Amino acid sequence: MVAIGIFWAVLAAIASGFFLFTLKLADGMNPFAVSAYVRLAGVVTAVVLVLFFWMKGGVTVGDFSNKLSFYVIAGGIAIALADIFLLKSFSNGTPGYIAITILAGGGMALATLLSILILGEGITLFKLLGIGLVLIGISILSFF
Repeated sequence: MVAIGIFWAVLAAIASGFFLFTLKLADGMNPFAVSAYVRLAGVVTAVVLVLFFWMKGGVTVGDFSNKLSFYVIAGGIAIALADIFLLKSFSNGTPGYIAITILAGGGMALATLLSILILGEGITLFKLLGIGLVLIGISILSFF
């Protein structure tokens, strides 16, 4: 199961990288308009996929009434804000390699910290070392 999870994570990284690259290409557009286009494309994609998997029996009405849906909605709001803030960073002249590296590394570090503090996930010396190396990499890419 872990191998399949890693496969999906790699696909997510590829899609995310392409997404971030296309945001940089949108530099100069109104950040709110870009965010609206991104959300609209996301909704259309989600509806098509839900309908496809619903016809295959992989999605049920109960999947949308989960009490955890609040957290998913909060995550959607957070990613919309991340888009807008990233676009503002680009419009202020920040090179893509700096802004995107800060976004990716900082987001990973925060998600890891929240997982430890809120979800009670374990932390090891190697995980801390990995986070530290990522943050060092961000610094190197951003300032040298």
